[in-house]
Amino acid sequence: MPDKVLTCQSLTTCCCFSPNKASLAFGGTEDGSVVVWDLRESAGMHRMHRLGDREWIIRSPTYSTAGISTSDNHHSAICSICSIASSYSDTNKSRIFHPRHEDAAGLSFQLASLDENGNLNIWVVIEMSKPDAAGSESDLGLVPGGRVKLIKSTSIVLQPPPRLLPYSVSSIRTYDVQFLPSDPNHFYTATNLGCVLHGVRYGGKGTPRAFRNVGDSIVDVKTVDLSPFSGQFLLAGCSDGSLRLYSTHRELPILMWSAFTRSSEITCVRWSRSRPHVFYVLTSTSVLHIWDLQKCDSAPVASHKSSQGKLIAFGLSNDHVSLGIGLPGRQAEMVLTFANGSVENHIINEQLSICQPDEVTSFINYLYSCL
Repeated sequence: MPDKVLTCQSLTTCCCFSPNKASLAFGGTEDGSVVVWDLRESAGMHRMHRLGDREWIIRSPTYSTAGISTSDNHHSAICSICSIASSYSDTNKSRIFHPRHEDAAGLSFQLASLDENGNLNIWVVIEMSKPDAAGSESDLGLVPGGRVKLIKSTSIVLQPPPRLLPYSVSSIRTYDVQFLPSDPNHFYTATNLGCVLHGVRYGGKGTPRAFRNVGDSIVDVKTVDLSPFSGQFLLAGCSDGSLRLYSTHRELPILMWSAFTRSSEITCVRWSRSRPHVFYVLTSTSVLHIWDLQKCDSAPVASHKSSQGKLIAFGLSNDHVSLGIGLPGRQAEMVLTFANGSVENHIINEQLSICQPDEVTSFINYLYSCL
């Protein structure tokens, strides 16, 4: 059974948690709004619904950008939302979740929301120590008694290099965005232009400006992820089932695979948070492919077809042993989400989650040998 039930006025298209508190959840919606749920709020601020012999608290957002100026909001569906933090740098080793941090006020960080038309908004998440029970006259997005609000700091309109804009595509469409863990000034966006765009929030232009395919074929890049062990390497999954691995310093892929998906669209790709050689690939046919480059660099070491219906998404827990963030002592886990609304939580076996002392070095050396 679910622990919390969250609702808002539009269809939620993507979501994420705060990097510091499990009690703050964020959602992007179909109408372009960004919403915030504060799970610490008392039941009295929300409505109750009885189902059978159990009462559920139906939690509405603490804050919604639907209540702010139209010029500050998105005007198309949000396709990706994520917190911005230097997650894997030495300065963030203190980011260990503990229940006592949940009620601490004054904590702020940045949140990024990307809509499908290539507009990237950066928000500052502000937590107030003294909420106003009467609400705010100046910020209509905040509910009475709410403690968390968003302030827009930057808006970036993604513009591809003219030489990479294909004649067959009339406008840009974006699907996913990831920020470089070691330097969140840099971000990487999956597009319908057959390439991953590299942007920076300030200080000029990213180099290279785009990561493209070998040859002239144009396929949508649907999903991207950066290695948490080395920000020098990027994975990109495409609508034709091809998977590309890039060095962030080179325009063309250093490795590329396609046969293993049998032309099924790749909907999500994520690096392991435990071992640098391991990553996971989900296709539109509900097959989850597990790669371990240390064992085999030509095909997945395992592929699992869902027997529980259509598998639409998955997520990985942070591994405190490998990355220094997350909950100490917690085993590596994977969450699977299905189209029928069911969710499964799996513990990842030791073969895929125990990082050897020299594995990060061997991973980097292996990929440099492919350049």
